[in-house]
Amino acid sequence: MTLFNTTSTTARDGRPTWLTAISEVLSTVAPAYGPTWADVVDMMRTDPDQLETVGELRRQLASDGQFKQPVVIDPDELTVSDGMHRIVATILSGTPHILITDRYTEAGNAEQLQIDFTATAPRSAPVRRFLSAPKPEPARWFAVPAVAGSEFLASSPSVWGR
Repeated sequence: MTLFNTTSTTARDGRPTWLTAISEVLSTVAPAYGPTWADVVDMMRTDPDQLETVGELRRQLASDGQFKQPVVIDPDELTVSDGMHRIVATILSGTPHILITDRYTEAGNAEQLQIDFTATAPRSAPVRRFLSAPKPEPARWFAVPAVAGSEFLASSPSVWGR
């Protein structure tokens, strides 16, 4: 990824990462949902569940100086694939830089599973919370239970390694 004027590093799991100015991310990358970053920040500030997640991430950022996982940016679409809460936590904390990557799994010959799915807009609050919850660490497999009456459809591909 050569989209940003950044410092290249390597994540603990071997993925290439870039320490990037949050201002550059906000001006270049579109949010995964919501028309603007200001709308996303307002939405997360007013939703108690979203605010709780952002608060946990802000505490992690304050204590560790960075997040456990980098934000994943889709380099072709210039959208956030994974990390909306981390970006909002960075904004609200006033931290000038954030770690980004362009892939979910570690570098090398790791086995990968790609799942492309989409869903109709969930109507119940518990389903919305489940779908917007932070994702597990990339090294873990997990099962997504079927929700009666829903077809799963995602706005972007999701990739997890084992």
